[in-house]
Amino acid sequence: MKRSGFTLLELILSTAIAAMMALALYSAMNTGFKARNSARSQMADIQSLTITMDLIQRDLESIIVPGQWLSGPFDGHAMGSPGRETDSLDFYCLGRDRDITSQLSEGFRRIKFTLQTDGSGSVLIRNVTRNLLASPIPEPDTEVLSRDIVGFSVRFYDGSTWRSEWDSLLQQDILPFAIEVTLRKQAVRDRSATEPYSITRIITLPCAAAAEPETTDAQ
Repeated sequence: MKRSGFTLLELILSTAIAAMMALALYSAMNTGFKARNSARSQMADIQSLTITMDLIQRDLESIIVPGQWLSGPFDGHAMGSPGRETDSLDFYCLGRDRDITSQLSEGFRRIKFTLQTDGSGSVLIRNVTRNLLASPIPEPDTEVLSRDIVGFSVRFYDGSTWRSEWDSLLQQDILPFAIEVTLRKQAVRDRSATEPYSITRIITLPCAAAAEPETTDAQ
């Protein structure tokens, strides 16, 4: 009597088919995991930019009009090159810190945003000077808002045009109607990204006034 069963060739073919199916499943799962990790990394970098922009907007929305008590000039200067801007922003505002245990956790303060370079790359710095009534005025506290910032650009809307710089001492102590802030951050977590992430926000100032038109000397 003949015994029923599989031949050696059939076993080899079935094993090869199972191996091919396992390889295809592994490739699909590996691709899915890479896409998930890339999306998470991208969202983490963008979220970091958004949080930094929220902090800048909070300070600007509580700005004090220049010339008022415990206030000073509002200065914005353009520096750097297109795509690698290193602008600076200096103004006075009302603020409140997370640490409410200190007597200086809220009140008038001077804020200055600058883009600086350290040993690991470029960082966005927030200098905060509290206790403006002290004599002499203490040194500002330096806070690192975000690392790997490759561009910090600020523009100012005077009611008709956008300006790259603003000096309240030359504008009769008035503020622009709106400030456009652009941040560019080099992707750190997402290794597949070749271009920096960018976020732009226009922040309106309710205490602004119309500025005098810019004039040039006659040639």
